[in-house]
Amino acid sequence: CPGVTELYLRRHGGRGLRALSHRPRLRERRAPELGWDEPRRYAARTPLFVVLRPTVHCNQDCWFCSANETSRNVEQDPGRMLRRIARVARTGAVRLSFSGGEPTLSRHLPDYVRVARRLGIEKVELVTNGVLLDRPERVAALVDAGLTNLFVSLHAHDETLSRLATRKAGDHARTVRALELFAAHAGVQLEVNTVLTAHNYRSMVRFVEWLAERFGSRVGLSLAFISPQHRALDHVSTAMPRYRELVPFLQRALARAWELDVPVTVGSRQGVPPCVLGPFLPFSDVLSQVSGALSEDLPQKRRGPACPRCRFAAICAGVWSAYAERYGTDELVPVAGPMVTLEQATVLGRVPFRRGLPVPGALRLGAAVIPASAELVLAGAEPAPVRVVLAGALRVALLGTGPRGLAIAAALAGVPALQLVAVASPHASDKELPELAPDVLRARSLDEALGSREVDAVIVATHTAGHASAARAALARGLPCLVEKPLAGSLEEAATLCAEHGERIAVVHQLQFSGGFVELCRAASEGSRPQAMSEIALRSSVARGSSAALHAWSRTALYQTLIHWADLVLEAAREPLRIRRALGRGDERPEWLVVWAQGVLHPALHVTIELSLDAPVDSLLVEVAASGGRRVRWSRQAGSDEVQIFDVGGWRARSPEQGNDLERLLHGWAHALLAERGADVLLDARARAAASEATPEAADSGRIVRAQRGLEAMRFASDAVAALEGAGVRFSRSGEPQRVASRASREPAC
Repeated sequence: CPGVTELYLRRHGGRGLRALSHRPRLRERRAPELGWDEPRRYAARTPLFVVLRPTVHCNQDCWFCSANETSRNVEQDPGRMLRRIARVARTGAVRLSFSGGEPTLSRHLPDYVRVARRLGIEKVELVTNGVLLDRPERVAALVDAGLTNLFVSLHAHDETLSRLATRKAGDHARTVRALELFAAHAGVQLEVNTVLTAHNYRSMVRFVEWLAERFGSRVGLSLAFISPQHRALDHVSTAMPRYRELVPFLQRALARAWELDVPVTVGSRQGVPPCVLGPFLPFSDVLSQVSGALSEDLPQKRRGPACPRCRFAAICAGVWSAYAERYGTDELVPVAGPMVTLEQATVLGRVPFRRGLPVPGALRLGAAVIPASAELVLAGAEPAPVRVVLAGALRVALLGTGPRGLAIAAALAGVPALQLVAVASPHASDKELPELAPDVLRARSLDEALGSREVDAVIVATHTAGHASAARAALARGLPCLVEKPLAGSLEEAATLCAEHGERIAVVHQLQFSGGFVELCRAASEGSRPQAMSEIALRSSVARGSSAALHAWSRTALYQTLIHWADLVLEAAREPLRIRRALGRGDERPEWLVVWAQGVLHPALHVTIELSLDAPVDSLLVEVAASGGRRVRWSRQAGSDEVQIFDVGGWRARSPEQGNDLERLLHGWAHALLAERGADVLLDARARAAASEATPEAADSGRIVRAQRGLEAMRFASDAVAALEGAGVRFSRSGEPQRVASRASREPAC
């Protein structure tokens, strides 16, 4: 190491420099190893199923990809790969799978398949997205080499929903074409692999029906849970549903597959333990995955207190650790029955399960295999109760049926001034949305919604890349918009939107509507002149296992986190801010970072944002120094929310109002819309009273974040990321996989 510059030493001395006790090495983001006890040794000695990867690079850009440069079974050198194949053959493995990344990027793939088959491996599988197999000659090369199984990643039944997963336009049709070409070869068993996330699990019944319509029983279905590893760790809070939310939809999809004779399995190694399936437990592949589950998965998974009493205790690794840290393990209920041994699982795991074939004894539940009342499962949940809406409420159309859109829909139920009359997305009619009242229209587009319903305002909660175009479509019809943050996919796009329609657009920054922050701003401004603040400090502490944790130096994840905090400090400052400098600490994973800024109009205003990413618990502290020596501090962590004020009499505390931040924001937006209408207000006296009595301070239209402020938050977060990179933070890792995304589907530009 050449050290630091002389300029740094003159200005800062040795501040920030620390001696290392040993030579550092690249820290790989993988779970720690466990000891090799006898069950793990047995599983490793008797592999039914082995995975090898010719590459970790990919021609798609799935945000939940579980492969990166730390994967141990990658062999890009052809000679080394052939030797690995030979060693696998000597173990007696029944099935060898070539995975990735995207293995079809390797021109040697047909040779690998041919060698594996000649060495006596019974089943040779290819795990692929199929995009490069949409030509007959490429399919023929693999079939002639002896390929027996094709495992194709396909996460939706249509292009639009598929693109949300793969971030590639046009790939859905190419993958389907590959399946059609392989379907003509009877010797290849075909299976589609679908990763269940918060974005697609509600449309699984429609996916099963589409698969049956297109391929009948020729193509099977494997359903996997999102694996919270590598890239997916940065999306755990928004894209990983709880089992109790997922399983009812999963059960209906399994029942429909059984009804249509679509072969289907549920991946136990991929995160769905057999116990959560209830009467649909026979669809689990737990018996055939023992080798990998015990030899590879245990370091990354966790069992619950009740798991030792389960009949699958010896062969099931439990749930992903990230899932357990977020949701706990109370959903894991032991399956009654005699304990399944490793030896039994090794034998029974070779027996396939599908309609018309006997079910392995270890998977039977009493006399019934599939409940006779499958039609009740298919009927779905009870419809949402009809919501009573006060006369004259503003009628709202919601664009987007993803996790964030449904959260907004739920919050609208608590806002009597707003009535949800329609939801619109390309998937609205395919998804199961039992939370919505029966009278809410499900439309595929805003045009379709407006053609069937009278609408007064629009909420945009689509994918970020579509925020600007959706807002423009609504504004062109004279409808005001509330847009989920960030305002647009890029700063340039957001700036153009502000210039054209700024005053008609509000942005969803709900944290500033929390009772504690409202009280902080009120207390700080009491008796103060405008712009009398001299210092604003925001300190966020995040626990390592928290859903808010940053698991890598990711520009996008950090940008989205900083937008939250930028909105709070901008609201407190009441003026634009300019980044002065930033620092970050941590090698492969962030540990601490700090951003210093100052007011543009009042340079004496100093702002500090500090994130500690290795704290014992999540917490947030915002402190404001106002004129006259007054200081106000708002702190929030699990189970507590407090505002403290320091003035002439010393410290005193106030308890902020509790409640739903998002509901308060919607109340405020409704009030702002009504104020704009003046004499043309649609609400009657009862509805107006109900709206203001619920949260009087939230009804202040001045607290609504307009488009310009949303743009300022984006610019602040973008400049902060750039300052961190300029300070030496490495946002790319050595050997990181190369992935390809379509321009319109890329992450928001920061």
